[in-house]
Amino acid sequence: REAGPVVQFAMALASIGAGLACAWDGPTIWRGIFTVSAAMAAAGITHHEASLWGLCPNLISDFVLMMQAGAAVALAVHVGFEGSQVLLGVVLGLVAAYGFGDWARALEMTAPGISLLWYELGAVCGFLLYTVWRKAVLSTVSPLLGGFLVTVGLGVLLGRIAGAAGAAPQALPAADVPWITAATKMLGRGGSLALPVHCACAMLASLVHSCWEVRWLSVGILVSSIFVAAISAVTGFLCSLWGGSSPQGPGGVLSSGNGCPEWLASTEDWQWPIFGCVVWASITGVAAWRQLGLLARWEAENFWRSDMYQQGVVLPGAPPYEDPGGDGATFATRLPPEYYGDGMTMDGRDFPLTGAAPPKDAWSSFSQGMDNWWRSVTDQEPTKARRINSGDFGKPYMSRGGMP
Repeated sequence: REAGPVVQFAMALASIGAGLACAWDGPTIWRGIFTVSAAMAAAGITHHEASLWGLCPNLISDFVLMMQAGAAVALAVHVGFEGSQVLLGVVLGLVAAYGFGDWARALEMTAPGISLLWYELGAVCGFLLYTVWRKAVLSTVSPLLGGFLVTVGLGVLLGRIAGAAGAAPQALPAADVPWITAATKMLGRGGSLALPVHCACAMLASLVHSCWEVRWLSVGILVSSIFVAAISAVTGFLCSLWGGSSPQGPGGVLSSGNGCPEWLASTEDWQWPIFGCVVWASITGVAAWRQLGLLARWEAENFWRSDMYQQGVVLPGAPPYEDPGGDGATFATRLPPEYYGDGMTMDGRDFPLTGAAPPKDAWSSFSQGMDNWWRSVTDQEPTKARRINSGDFGKPYMSRGGMP
């Protein structure tokens, strides 16, 4: 049964809020979403097992048990977030490789072990995607999905307001159209099947940005599939080029019978797809431009890279520093310029010694507080605090003999 107008109104507002959050800061939102999802999954599994074994005599005890399991998993994911991403990436990589592994299993008789090699490759790619490349990928995928959610939510909201006022603009969904229908119609005839194509363009944009770091080129690649889908929804010209013919379906609508993907085929009600795609591309472009500009600063806090950087391996954009001890070792100990905020000064060779620290959001403050609590429980004083207290903060971070 279709949800009522109040539920659809709430869904539209929730879509706008979630979309704005994704468009503003993808990496932070992903951490929160994953932590909450893991906690909810643990609570659901606990409820199922407790009901199966009859452990809880009443609803209150069941609720308390679910909350305890969810809180425990949430704390475990927060403290060991990067480890959870390793497991998630490897599992999803294996599942994806198995799902697309028919060709490898078909060659198993002639090339023994090729399917296992394919599964291992999928696990490695999943590991890299959810660890080393996570923030770079989220810098393009989050604006794409965030812009989509904001556009659909605004369309449904404005369509219902216009319907209540007695108007029916064709560029907006009708007043009685639910959120999910408006979302699929905006994607053209392909519906939800078009989303993987747009996400593939986002992945390509991340790859291009990691190679050349040209923001306008990366943003252009990101929004290109949206504009192509919008133009093709009106004219269907790409389907004409695809098969060399233009078979017509019912009502004169170009069908995909010539092998053309459905998401490129024209549609009768093209007003909402083209208007929505223009708004979607605009929001995505602005959000991606901002997040790609902040990517260098985010990467300075990347667990898989910052740990190597702090150990003197490489810092992008940082000149090597020669150890005054005379052993000839060189270390890159300066963070990239994007890390330093306005008004900050830094020592000529090492970490900033004066000025305010880079701004942190509420989640980062909570994360740092939990990490400090864990160090206090395990009697591990933070490394930076030891260096400040010992007066070695301005000296090279590592020496040949190990950590100071």
